[in-house]
Amino acid sequence: MAAGRGPTAVPEGAEHPQGAVVVEGLEAFRAEVLESALPVVVDFGAPWCAPCRAIAPVMEELARELAGRVKVVTVDTDLNQEVARAYGIVSIPTLSLFEPGGELVRTLVGAVPKRDIRTWITEPESLRGRLGG
Repeated sequence: MAAGRGPTAVPEGAEHPQGAVVVEGLEAFRAEVLESALPVVVDFGAPWCAPCRAIAPVMEELARELAGRVKVVTVDTDLNQEVARAYGIVSIPTLSLFEPGGELVRTLVGAVPKRDIRTWITEPESLRGRLGG
């Protein structure tokens, strides 16, 4: 993954210098995702995953661009297997969008271009059928 993206680089639940939040463990996940007042995009991935590393900078950019409207959270599935299992993550990268209050509303699997991820987050109806929106 991109430098500084791994959970050991930033304290649990801390703001990432480029805008995303890195979480470790169920309690941090609950606090940052399930109890968030904003919609949350969770980027499930792992350091060894090339497609995960490819979208990491995109997710950082989107975290900055959508700050105040959407929170972006990264979860290392190797270090957080219990969270990954709880949400049925079997392929990475997987992006999951949670509404305020913790409801999982949609999932996107695989590395796709930034414009498609942004649209998937902000305009889900326009991608139905294209990305599994």
